[in-house]
Amino acid sequence: MRYVRFMSIEELGKYLRGEKLENHTVWKDRGDKTDSVGFCFFDDSEPPQKRLEYYSRGITCSTDVWAVFEQISGEPLRQCTGIYLDPEKDNASIEQKMLEAFTAVLCGKFPDIPTMEVTEYSTTEYSQETLRLVAVGRESYHGIHWLSQAEMEELLPKKPQAVLSVFGGTAYECRNCGDEVRKYLPYCPWCGQMQDWSDVDEP
Repeated sequence: MRYVRFMSIEELGKYLRGEKLENHTVWKDRGDKTDSVGFCFFDDSEPPQKRLEYYSRGITCSTDVWAVFEQISGEPLRQCTGIYLDPEKDNASIEQKMLEAFTAVLCGKFPDIPTMEVTEYSTTEYSQETLRLVAVGRESYHGIHWLSQAEMEELLPKKPQAVLSVFGGTAYECRNCGDEVRKYLPYCPWCGQMQDWSDVDEP
């Protein structure tokens, strides 16, 4: 069985750099309807696009990409149960949902939301030693797009190039496109390349 995780580019970068990722969050203590602890995964019994139909609603964590893994060592991921919105029963129109949200704010009366139980898997830590990366995908206008190795590298933050500015101080250029990028800006405004400022001294 393969495992699918929706994650941020930052988390993917840490994994690809060989870091061990750790997360000991007890999600039900934070109000989430799941008994998962740490990192949450789905199995591959449904395609990622279908998972996104209910995962992306009400989830506040970043879902820049989804990664498919195979376990190669370590303790098996713990099987858990999460409660999600049921998209097949959620037939309310946008206008109706806006009215229900407005009513909830004014009157404190919240609508009944159709939900369903979904099998999840969780672990408090993982790395390249325990989970092997099989594929990385992103949403596109044409459906799911599975990234090549070169495309994955483009997603990861790159350290900007320090150069001499026209005023004699230090300026920075994006290593992807060569245009100037303002210090500590998380991405290049010209090409979108994420920037890594971890080794840059504070002003």
